[in-house]
Amino acid sequence: MRGKLQLLLCAFSMISSVALLVSGCSQDKDTEQAKAEEAYVQEIPIHLESGWAVGGIASNGDMAFCLLTEDVPMTLNLRSAKLCAWDLLSGAETVLYEYTNADGFYINELQATANEVFWVRTEGEQCAIERLDLATREVQMIEQYNWGGYDVLLQCDGSYLTWYRLSDETAFIRGYEIATGTLFDIAEEVVADFPFIRANISDGICAYAVDQGGERKIQVYDLFEKKQLREIPLDADIALFNIVADRERCLYSILKENTVDYRIFVYDYGDGKETVINEDESMYVFYWNYDDGRLFLNERNDNAILMKTLNTGETSIISNQGNHLYILSRITSDGSYIVLDSANEVIPVLTLIKAS
Repeated sequence: MRGKLQLLLCAFSMISSVALLVSGCSQDKDTEQAKAEEAYVQEIPIHLESGWAVGGIASNGDMAFCLLTEDVPMTLNLRSAKLCAWDLLSGAETVLYEYTNADGFYINELQATANEVFWVRTEGEQCAIERLDLATREVQMIEQYNWGGYDVLLQCDGSYLTWYRLSDETAFIRGYEIATGTLFDIAEEVVADFPFIRANISDGICAYAVDQGGERKIQVYDLFEKKQLREIPLDADIALFNIVADRERCLYSILKENTVDYRIFVYDYGDGKETVINEDESMYVFYWNYDDGRLFLNERNDNAILMKTLNTGETSIISNQGNHLYILSRITSDGSYIVLDSANEVIPVLTLIKAS
């Protein structure tokens, strides 16, 4: 299953399994910074050597993080991993954490906040969610499971960490309040049509699908208040690929005949109306992310990052010009957009976009 996860999520830009080779973590002294219409783009080239790979990226607004991994030959396991960090103002580079086990392990799902970095480590038959304190560099285990064939995919908005727990029979969503270190259940019975679905979270809001007496719905949940905000009815045969909600609207895309449909649906709480974004079949949306009224589209035909402002309907290109191949996109805890440009397999580029 872990090998399938690696291949599928590379295809959907969810986790890292790209053959990027590195011996250490070094930054080009001339880190490129440019204006791209309504966005500030900062690019950090990662110089690579044989035997290593990029295993994840993250940022907290002040620092950018890259997880570097060394494979055990002819296996899906890792031999070594190191977490590198760059100060986004000075460009100073640091190795924050290193781990080696010749028997093999797997570490991925990098997430960052102002004070900590989170990841998932799978070793033997145990899967653990771990937290690195940036001040002390100590690692703390948050929760551990028997692996069971289903990988844990993390999401974070700076206040909460969320993830699905899946088995062959059940699916539920866990939450972790970062400030207090409190674990809790968000939803105990949910529908997971896609085994690699994420429990997306934005400003303390999480959304997920449920099936109640044959009626399928999206439930929008407020983690701060620990209560359900609203329900959005769905057709009974709809299978969901990606769901993101905030305090104004809910966005989702669907699986159609086991493939990702190109359309993105937007449900506005104010008027209860549902609209469709990207009805143009000629636009190839590789993956999408949403935050605070801004929809980020990884458009593969032109290999560009587009930003659509939902309140105005305006769409702009926010990536730099040139040859790109963007993967691993996500919203950071400070509201920026981070993505890895893998057009150059030897020198991939960690790309941070601060959109206005």
